[in-house]
Amino acid sequence: MKIHIAKTIGYCFGVDHAVNAVNYLLSKNRKVCTLGPIIHNPKIIKEFEDKGIKIIDHPSQVPNGYILVIRAHGTTKENLEYMEQNNIDFVDATCPFVKKIHRIVEKNSDKKDFLLISGNSNHPEVIGIKSFFYKNVFVFDDVKP
Repeated sequence: MKIHIAKTIGYCFGVDHAVNAVNYLLSKNRKVCTLGPIIHNPKIIKEFEDKGIKIIDHPSQVPNGYILVIRAHGTTKENLEYMEQNNIDFVDATCPFVKKIHRIVEKNSDKKDFLLISGNSNHPEVIGIKSFFYKNVFVFDDVKP
């Protein structure tokens, strides 16, 4: 039996969408910054940084003349509102599945309800999801008491 080890396994379509969005903007000679690392792949992040892409932590840090790309994990409702209120030029490359969760959470956000999220409370995707629910959000990464 012959075993082949792949150098890479590719991306899910949400990550592929985000990477393609950045590459498209670069092909149009746009100066690009991303709201956090575009994906969890150090090799791709390094390649993008070598092409001049800047990684920022908040939309207020967008350099003059740059377009902001929201990463595949999405961002917070507050960041989206900030970008709209401040006319920041941006491309939303949030994975469609993540955006769907944002819509569901926001639609069902009622002050009497609770939102339970299984995940890492420090992960950008979880932080974004939490922001679309008004209060009573609990994140757990383990079911042990």
